[in-house]
Amino acid sequence: MSTIYQWQINKLECSSVEEKIVSKVYWSLTAKRGECECNSFGDVELNYEEGSEFIEYSELTEDIILGWIKSKLHGTVNDE
Repeated sequence: MSTIYQWQINKLECSSVEEKIVSKVYWSLTAKRGECECNSFGDVELNYEEGSEFIEYSELTEDIILGWIKSKLHGTVNDE
């Protein structure tokens, strides 16, 4: 029986209101296997470094933000 993972982005905080630079992402994760369900939640801090690739707030997608979360949590969550 496989485990089903479902990520959710709960809130984005921005360090700069004018530029809408995301500085913190609040997330939750639900894992289900048969009748069993487990929930986890947390937040990750993001630091934009000058000269790094910048994605406009209006162009952010769930996949991009989830990539940031997973990158920060690298190795602590398996969500295949």
